[in-house]
Amino acid sequence: MEDVKNLLREKNILSHTNQGILVAKVASDQLGLQLAEMILSAMVDTHTLFLLSGGRTPKSLYGSLAVAESMQPAAVGMIDERYGPKWHNASNELMIRETGLLRYFEMRGIPFFPINDGHTREETAEQYDEKLR
Repeated sequence: MEDVKNLLREKNILSHTNQGILVAKVASDQLGLQLAEMILSAMVDTHTLFLLSGGRTPKSLYGSLAVAESMQPAAVGMIDERYGPKWHNASNELMIRETGLLRYFEMRGIPFFPINDGHTREETAEQYDEKLR
């Protein structure tokens, strides 16, 4: 975390920590994207389980991470998915795949653990919890 704080000071980006969460004020979406990439590259390593969220907000970040090809987590999973058949139109896994990030993980042999697997919601939640543990 000190490396990230030093990076923020170096870039003259105002920040603070609130309940263990780093909050940084950036002037533009592009600067925010670059900052997120730098933080993730500094903190995610071969001992990290990297969990992805869905929605529109992280989509451009995932695309940038796919292009940068600089992260090497131990494994990747999801913390947010819309329940339904695999690759359904509103699937966050589909969005992540479309950014190229899943291709990057596959190319590097980094295990990816999707959520939807064709079982009931309850079975899926229980099995996914066990898998990530």
